[in-house]
Amino acid sequence: MIMKDPIVQEIHRRRAAYAKRFNYDVHAIGEDIRRCETESGGKFAATIPRRKRSLETKRGKKWRAKRIGKSSKPLSTG
Repeated sequence: MIMKDPIVQEIHRRRAAYAKRFNYDVHAIGEDIRRCETESGGKFAATIPRRKRSLETKRGKKWRAKRIGKSSKPLSTG
C-alpha cells in the first residue's frame, strides 16, 4: 500500500500549475527562473559543470561525440 503524502501532493500541484502558466514550455520556464534570479539577486538552481564523456569500443579505441547529430570519429592514439 502506497501512502499519499500531503506535502508531496502539494508540491506536485504547484509544479503543475507553474508549468501550465508557461504552456509547459521548458524554455519559457527557464527564462522566468532567470528573471526571478536577477530580480532577487540570488540563485534558484545551481549548475554543475559536466565532464566530457568518452566511450571505449571492443578494440580499445576511444570515441567521443562532438555534437548531437554528427557522426563520431575515433580519437587518434598517436
